[in-house]
Amino acid sequence: MKRKIVNLTSALMAILMLSLSSVGCVEDVAGQIEESMSEEKQSEKNGSAESQELQNSTEKKEEADNDDEQGSSLGDLEITEKEDEDDDEEESEPDNNGGDNNGGDDNNGGDGTGDDNEEPPVVVTHEVIYGSGGFGRIDGTAEQAVVHGESATTVKAIPNTDYIFVRWSDGYKSAERTDTNVTQDIIVYPVFYHKDTEFTATYIVTRAGDEVARSQKTVKIGESASYTAPAPTLAYEFGGWEDGVESATRSDVLYENIQVVGEYLPLSVGIPAISIVTEDRQGIAVVYDKNGKVTMEKPVKNCTVSVYNAEDGQNFEDLDARIRGRGNSSWTSHSKKGFKLKFDDQLKMLGSSYKSKNWNFISNHADKSFLRNMIAYDMSAAFDGLDYTTTHKFIDVYIDGAYYGLFMLCDDLDVGKGRIDYDKTIYADPSKVTYFLEVGSTQDSGHSHDYNKCCVKIKEIDDTNRTYCLKFPDTDDDAFSSEVHLKYIKEYLEQCFAALHAGNWERICQLIDMDSFVDHYIIQELFMNKDAFWRSVFFYKTPGPDGKLYAGPVWDFDQGAGSMNDLVGSGLSEVRPDTDLNRTVVYSNNINKPVGVPWVAYASVWYRLLFTFDEFNILVRDRLDALESTIKAVLRTAKTDGSANTYYAKYGAAMERNFERWKMSERVWPTTDAIFAIKTIKGQMDYMREWLLERYDVLCEYYGVYDM
Repeated sequence: MKRKIVNLTSALMAILMLSLSSVGCVEDVAGQIEESMSEEKQSEKNGSAESQELQNSTEKKEEADNDDEQGSSLGDLEITEKEDEDDDEEESEPDNNGGDNNGGDDNNGGDGTGDDNEEPPVVVTHEVIYGSGGFGRIDGTAEQAVVHGESATTVKAIPNTDYIFVRWSDGYKSAERTDTNVTQDIIVYPVFYHKDTEFTATYIVTRAGDEVARSQKTVKIGESASYTAPAPTLAYEFGGWEDGVESATRSDVLYENIQVVGEYLPLSVGIPAISIVTEDRQGIAVVYDKNGKVTMEKPVKNCTVSVYNAEDGQNFEDLDARIRGRGNSSWTSHSKKGFKLKFDDQLKMLGSSYKSKNWNFISNHADKSFLRNMIAYDMSAAFDGLDYTTTHKFIDVYIDGAYYGLFMLCDDLDVGKGRIDYDKTIYADPSKVTYFLEVGSTQDSGHSHDYNKCCVKIKEIDDTNRTYCLKFPDTDDDAFSSEVHLKYIKEYLEQCFAALHAGNWERICQLIDMDSFVDHYIIQELFMNKDAFWRSVFFYKTPGPDGKLYAGPVWDFDQGAGSMNDLVGSGLSEVRPDTDLNRTVVYSNNINKPVGVPWVAYASVWYRLLFTFDEFNILVRDRLDALESTIKAVLRTAKTDGSANTYYAKYGAAMERNFERWKMSERVWPTTDAIFAIKTIKGQMDYMREWLLERYDVLCEYYGVYDM
């Protein structure tokens, strides 16, 4: 369009020169026209508003002319000198489209039809304007008309003296720029600052969403501001800055004010970590009585939960959940307290094969080896007589931005897919229902403790009654009936004890799954588990006409493997694997039998009575023999000699860090003097491993494995 305006001006100039040559004014007029053109070009170069308006007006006029006069163009007007041969002869105007009304040649490659209405091709251009910015200038063409899709010519922003180029108004950082592939109008300007201008960098460091450090550094433009995030607290590491800088120390050249945020994350040592942020940021709720003692009340709090470094990519962030304390004596007496999380939806955790809403975090505070529960559950998973073992994974826990310690994640034992894998429907026919029972239920069982509704008392022997409480079915479900379902399971348990007392081996094999009872016994006896059949023991009854009572899943071994000195009030300074508790059990059939080495055979009426059957003794003996390689393979994972694939190799650093937070010197419960004297993780692991290996030999000798 600009070319057309210049061509028009040139044509007018030529006409005026020819017209005025007869009066001798050619030079004056030509000079005036050249001066006018020079001013017009200067105005156009400076980007004046008047030039732009003239251009727009001319373009609009040209568009109107094209509508009225087809095939003509002033921009291509030719001025020629010739004598008219015939004043009446009509001159023909050239056709801009190269065609004529008689179908002549078409310069645009037409089909020769002579269509005088054909429009010229439209060339789309875009304005590219580079402003001066006020404290500098543009080196290059400041105003350009660029064809759509092509590139503008290169320009460079040049600052005035004592000024510094910072950036272009669109954020581009280099003073020199070339805009390529232009598809729209561009109007930008350079930003210049005086060399004495000061800018401030604000550095903020957070942990679990809370600001824990802030610093401001002010420097002159173009100078560097430097900052190092403070050393993280225990079990945290610096996770980087939000703009991608990974190092805790950074240096920023300032051309403007900046604010950047860094974050402390749970220390990654190759194990999973969980971050829990409670609604009031006050941690797990603990209620004290008027004497300052912890009560069994465990209030629920809302929280958000994030998991890192999970197996199989089962990480997540900011899921809503509820948190409350868990445990019985561990809750009231331990400084490091376990807890439960309940999520809105079922989810997998740390590579679990099943989903659950409820997850337990076990503190293992009484077990300085950290491995008694872990090894017991590993054995359970390896024993094929036990169908279900809880998920058991070590995990670092952070609550409200503070490291809380190393815990063991377990599911909340339940009926469901991948666990006690049976139908959860509560049928009207009680024989079709799955029953999950806790033996010796406690206050933390999750029951309302309306014993008439969810618990039964069974006379096991003489005047001894034992409480059995339902974990499933849900006694609050409308389909559940105490008169039907609770009565059914009570009568089933009574049938079991009737068969045991009667010495009816055939009948008891019809009622209970012997493989699960044998494997369950071996794990409990191997650990000489104090809690065996005192609490933390579970049975389940499968549905249908062939349903049986199964032992398991196993639970709670932190007071096993020689760690407690109060077994039946012994008060021993050390409980060795071959300790003879020197007890005599009187059975209801008046058969006296010294217990000696076996512990669970004394603690549990079930096993007292089962061991009156020669068949059960043989089953235990043969199973101990068959499990030798399995037991020893599991115990190899407790080695501390640098062997690969051991718990110490993988979790040793996390365990050491836990005892920086929770002192190993803290004595909880009646720990034996022998164990309390061991002050290292390695020492604790070695003691436990050697104890269990010796205990296995003692049991094999006692049950006649070595006499086979």
